[in-house]
Amino acid sequence: MAGSRSRLGRSGERSLRVLFGEGALATRSDADLVRGFLEAHGEAAEAAFEAIAARHGPMVLGVCRRTLGDEHAAEDAFQAVFLILARKARSVQVDDSLGRWLHGVATRVARRAKNQAAREVPGASAADRSTDDPAVIALRAEVRQMVGQEVARLPRKYREAVALCHLDGLSHDRAAEALGLPVGTVRSRLSRARDLLRTRLTRRGLAPAALAAWLSEPQAEAAVSKALLESTVKLAAAGAKTAVPPAIAALACLATRSLLTAKVAAVGAVVVAVGCLAVAGRRGEEPPKQPIPNAAPEVKAPAAPAPSPSLADQFQRIIKEYDDAQQHTQTEAEKGKTDFERWKLYNKYQVDEAPFARRVVDLAAEHPKEPASRDALIWVIDKPHRSDHGPYGDEVARAVNLLVMHHADDAETARLGLNLDNVITRRRDAFLEGIYANAKGREAKGLARVALARYLEAKAPFVAVARLAKSSQVIMVQTYDDQGAMTKQTIPLSNEELGYRVQLRMFDPDAVRREAERLYEEVVSDYADIPYVTTRRRELERLLRKTPADPKERAEQEQLKEYLQTQKIPTLGEFASGRLDEMRNLVVGKPAPDFEGVGVDGKPVRLSDFRGKVVVLDFWFSTCGPCLREIPDQRKLTEAMKGRPFTFLGIVKDGQIDDARKVIDSEKISWPNVLAGGETITERYHIESFPSHVVIDAQGVIRAKGHLDPASVGPVVEKLVKEAEAGMKK
Repeated sequence: MAGSRSRLGRSGERSLRVLFGEGALATRSDADLVRGFLEAHGEAAEAAFEAIAARHGPMVLGVCRRTLGDEHAAEDAFQAVFLILARKARSVQVDDSLGRWLHGVATRVARRAKNQAAREVPGASAADRSTDDPAVIALRAEVRQMVGQEVARLPRKYREAVALCHLDGLSHDRAAEALGLPVGTVRSRLSRARDLLRTRLTRRGLAPAALAAWLSEPQAEAAVSKALLESTVKLAAAGAKTAVPPAIAALACLATRSLLTAKVAAVGAVVVAVGCLAVAGRRGEEPPKQPIPNAAPEVKAPAAPAPSPSLADQFQRIIKEYDDAQQHTQTEAEKGKTDFERWKLYNKYQVDEAPFARRVVDLAAEHPKEPASRDALIWVIDKPHRSDHGPYGDEVARAVNLLVMHHADDAETARLGLNLDNVITRRRDAFLEGIYANAKGREAKGLARVALARYLEAKAPFVAVARLAKSSQVIMVQTYDDQGAMTKQTIPLSNEELGYRVQLRMFDPDAVRREAERLYEEVVSDYADIPYVTTRRRELERLLRKTPADPKERAEQEQLKEYLQTQKIPTLGEFASGRLDEMRNLVVGKPAPDFEGVGVDGKPVRLSDFRGKVVVLDFWFSTCGPCLREIPDQRKLTEAMKGRPFTFLGIVKDGQIDDARKVIDSEKISWPNVLAGGETITERYHIESFPSHVVIDAQGVIRAKGHLDPASVGPVVEKLVKEAEAGMKK
């Protein structure tokens, strides 16, 4: 047994124990290994770090050897690189591979070491000891310098591949592992780099054969000795518990500071310089001891740098800047005394969202697979109140592409689609169709089907309008004129929107509607039990997890908690069944379902009581601002229709009877309203937004529905009332 132990060595024994305790490490990703080093203890942590060093060590040592040209100095630099990794492991952003990060650190460490060595008295170089002709040596150096200059001018992705394979001597497989890329990608980049170098060097008068000779020079992959690997792991695992050799400590100190900041504080520079001079001798030599005066001031090491912000923190910083800018806009707008003044101030201080979205998407593109990137990209798209055209739309398109590529099989990504049916755009098409096609998990697939069905249900009438208005190149909007009066203005459609309208005319609205029904049926059949939770609900739940210090905010949080507790979360099956019911039974041309509630006077109110009259069901609640703003126009229409077969019938949704009575009294509402039972009627008619209206003719048939603004409801009512009056004369 003793003989076996001696043959295995300390590293081998540890590897066996970890193999049986933790499983094989060779197949784990770099991210898993870093996590194991940080979270595990003892031999498990050492084994994880040793696996990282063994995987990327040849590349790191190759960089150090090529830059320094001295084996001892290269080994010191090698150990400094992995010492930096051990110290900064918590702040390193690990994608698929640590290779790119380690290559950058190794380059910096080796250059620092070379610069430091240049300040010392140089010894005999390899060229000085060579027996070759000095002219040959000079010519070879000139060629390599010329090639090196052209390599440095290559785009980064080609430069990295050439440096790893032809300068550091790594195999294609090792280079691919270091860069976190497929081997085929590395080979194709090398091929493209050779083509670029061949053209550029030919222009500089260098024959292609010289490049071929340089590329074909044997570049042995740097081998990391067992002793070097074990000593490196020992330094990393021991941390501050053991003394780090002065030369390695100085290199790590210098390189760490170069990674963190370009400007070194004066006291830090002094300390670093003193530390580096103290270890300026050769590896293994002790610096001469100097007498220390009794009253010498103590030199303190610089404070440890603050940890780099996490990816999530970086995203939150951008989003907070946007929220603060939005709050400033709102504050300025509230200074207006009238709606018109507030509208002008809001437009004056309105925030351009595109730059914020661009910063978020740029950062997410560097770390596309991270959950923090997913959440930030959802923030970019989750703006149901606005369309996605112009510069903001460009960022939405990029965010859609990243989410579909990297997070399509994610319930939170699919959940985003539940809010996107209020505006029909090309980019929302791409998002909803992409998530639907690529979702694999059951929850993600169910949510994706409901989201796409909702969107197609809303898209069908939009397609029908586009087919009817083939020549329309403008849209009508209601806004203020220069004097503050509300007016309608025509706005020309952008080229982008005109192109999308042309595409929509190629669709059959009935086919779009049937596909929505098919998706709802599939949800009822296969995904009925999944909770229907929107991103809005998720956001409110996140607010509840915070602990506000302000008593007012805590009180608001308690109110929010009570509100969420009263809101029943439906299932996807319940929601889909309701949508199918509306699509088949509550559409224009179908009889309006009868109902019964309790009116203002406490007496029953039934829809059937108004048969023979044109009825506009008005779904509202007491704190709905848009609902209350329509009351004056409703009063005017009621007075204009006095004595004719017409009535508004209010349906109070929230059940706040006392608050509704106050509104009815203060606004002098004379038409009937259902105060008790309004929530049940709202659910029966599947009303989700307020105010909403359903126009019912004298025979009880639905003739129009949705949010009908005061200007549009009047003509519809006038036409139906005339029909009712003509029928009464017969």
